[in-house]
Amino acid sequence: SPKYTDKEVQQISGNLNLNIVPLFEKTLSASDAGRIGRLVLPKACAEAYFPPISQSEGIPLKIQDVRGREWTFQFRYWPNNNSRMYVLEGVTPCIQSMMLQAGDTVTFSRVDPGGKLIMGSRKAANAGDMQG
Repeated sequence: SPKYTDKEVQQISGNLNLNIVPLFEKTLSASDAGRIGRLVLPKACAEAYFPPISQSEGIPLKIQDVRGREWTFQFRYWPNNNSRMYVLEGVTPCIQSMMLQAGDTVTFSRVDPGGKLIMGSRKAANAGDMQG
């Protein structure tokens, strides 16, 4: 399950009465981190933790990053055989702001009470090594 530094949690909550519930995480693929601007979500996680959507065009979903900035993505799906492929669209500015690339991990959490969604990140373990 996602792990957070104490500092990140304090920044997110800003209020000791809030409880941060880790939901799921996704390692960025090349296309997730690319210029297409969409993040493919694990289906079971999208259905368990994000609002239900009945139309493929989906709904706008507000998610706050650990710096407190709020982003609005389009949470939608594509029919895929008899299944669905869930995506967040419009993520490129957020991923660039967080300075993420393929191989890094985005984490999704919920603040209770209230249910606000929080997006954090973790750099790939070997990111520092690749620069020589």
